[in-house]
Amino acid sequence: AAKPIVTHVHENFVEENWQPKIPPRKALIPADTPESVSTDLLSHQQEALRWQIEAWKSGIPGILNADDQGLGKTLQTLAFLAWLQDNMNTDTAARRKPILVVAPTGLLQTWEEEVNRHLAGLRLGANIRAYGENLRDLQAPGTTGQDTDDGKPRLTFRKLHKAMASGRGNYRWVLTTYDTLKNYQHSFRRINFSAAVFDEIQKIKNPQTLMACAARAIVADFRIGLTGTPIENHVMDLWAIIDVLAPGRLGPLKEFISQYRAVTPEKMHELHSRLFKPLSNNGKQYPPIAQRRFKDEEIENLPRKDYRVYYNTMPAAQAEAYNKAKHLLLDGTRGSTLKLLHHIRTISLHPARPERLHTNIQDYFAQSARFTALRHLLAKIHLRKERALIFTEDRRIQAFVAQWLRSEFELSDIRIINGAVTSKKRQEYVKQFQKNLSAPGFDVMILSPRAAGVGLTLTAATHVIHLSRWWNPAVEEQCNDRIYRIGQERDVTVHLPLAIHPEYREGSFDCILNNLMRRKTSLARSALWPPTDNDYDMGMLLTGISGADLIDLEKIDNFSWQEFEDWVMQQAQDSREWKVSETPSSGDAGADAVLEHRQRDASALVQVKHTNNRSRRIDESAVREVVHAVGRYKVVNPQLVVITNAHDFTDRARNAALESDVKLVDRNHLGLWPNHVLG
Repeated sequence: AAKPIVTHVHENFVEENWQPKIPPRKALIPADTPESVSTDLLSHQQEALRWQIEAWKSGIPGILNADDQGLGKTLQTLAFLAWLQDNMNTDTAARRKPILVVAPTGLLQTWEEEVNRHLAGLRLGANIRAYGENLRDLQAPGTTGQDTDDGKPRLTFRKLHKAMASGRGNYRWVLTTYDTLKNYQHSFRRINFSAAVFDEIQKIKNPQTLMACAARAIVADFRIGLTGTPIENHVMDLWAIIDVLAPGRLGPLKEFISQYRAVTPEKMHELHSRLFKPLSNNGKQYPPIAQRRFKDEEIENLPRKDYRVYYNTMPAAQAEAYNKAKHLLLDGTRGSTLKLLHHIRTISLHPARPERLHTNIQDYFAQSARFTALRHLLAKIHLRKERALIFTEDRRIQAFVAQWLRSEFELSDIRIINGAVTSKKRQEYVKQFQKNLSAPGFDVMILSPRAAGVGLTLTAATHVIHLSRWWNPAVEEQCNDRIYRIGQERDVTVHLPLAIHPEYREGSFDCILNNLMRRKTSLARSALWPPTDNDYDMGMLLTGISGADLIDLEKIDNFSWQEFEDWVMQQAQDSREWKVSETPSSGDAGADAVLEHRQRDASALVQVKHTNNRSRRIDESAVREVVHAVGRYKVVNPQLVVITNAHDFTDRARNAALESDVKLVDRNHLGLWPNHVLG
């Protein structure tokens, strides 16, 4: 195939050879919310509007809005675009230029719906759809193929150019996809836009792709990038994004890689400051080039988002398959390590593929610790008449779970959203699921994390179940934010079932991955932290799976009651996630400690049961005690835990715990405390 002919743009790969010099822009109207914005802006959205206007006025070439999912980045952007249009309307005709919005295919309809929902009057003006079958109306007569075939523009945008010539260009907006922009980049480059918006800008995280080249080639006075994951995989992702929005701001790529190749908290804090703090240059102050805020810090009276972890012991068949996979992993060569890690991850979900099912569905479920947890969880959600999302990337598993749901709960239609589902079908599924938002009724949707982790509002659900977990905590949070966003009025729960090998316990793959994800999530809130780092990730996973960090149970067996209680508290403290407060030694009302999360609105009440007779089974009185403690302490919806050095709990204790959502931790599972017990 012939090499694509692309537009020529300056590249900052080796040396900083181009950086746009834009003088301060003139605002002809006040920096107020435009009258055409029909939706009342929340305080953080008004703040974002002021930031965008100040950045535009200062001459900054572009900005990155990296707000947490669900804070209304689209509305914030539309408010600014409406202000920009009003400002252009009072300017000379030559400055009245159109707006470009580039979005993934699955979000095109969402953009049109958001414009209609939040803007009144002329809204953004006439919408020019430059994608799919609409391209036929834009194509020059007698032309075929794409611009990149021979470097010649094929899209005329005749009506747009006519509107610009008559001074009405500011009331035209072009909506296109990243693929269309890539294939017809010569046509788009001929248009001078007032602003270019790149939604889910992480799509151009590789600076050497044709897509990134096309984005850099756009002629726009101001650029806006939108993403909830500014670093989706590696630190270089951020450089590529900023090079499209504000070329040269982070220096040449070679220098950037040299500076940030080794990821450390100090370097990530420094990078965070370069983007999210105001800049002073030659005595002039500039607003930050980027903003990143979190829902729990910006929105008052937000419903709760609780995390719940469920550890379940692997059945015999799953444990045996895990043993074989672990042996291959630890004996394997470096080149096969990643492949074998994926294999052990697959077995941790289920040791057999569903298409090889030679037994009934119930028996198949019984062979998997996580499937067993899924069945119990959905049974409870069904009783409460609530709705849930199940995330797993394997399409065969998706189809199997859908089949089981139809049979188990007599659901006639189970919707699955993955990469094979068209944009139109996605929107149909969302509308069907969102019907009767406030009315009770059990329903389930199955989704792929990558295909459905962005751009969908599914606030009818109040539960998210991660049947299998993506390696990337940022992607997992995007999945959670399908239900936890502006418009959600009910408390939501994120469920994380873990498969625990009966011998390896905290050295099981699910536990090691859970530790890795928790560490990165914690770091990402205070700095820019890459969700994936292959060498670090593989090193941590291999170290954990090899059993290097297992706790010393024999030492714990010799603890006095006070030493054991102190150990339980210290483990929680050492996790750096929990603030631990011991309760009074007498009159504790059933709890020995109150735990409060350092970053999230989460808490736990812990009852510690020590015994000198470790063969003793702890009875249900311990469960009743910790349940009774809920009314004594000022915590909301706490997680309840009973921890003991005894080998087991009685059946009545386990049944009572199941009814009251109390986590039971016996001697053989002490290594799971607290990371794999508390959400």
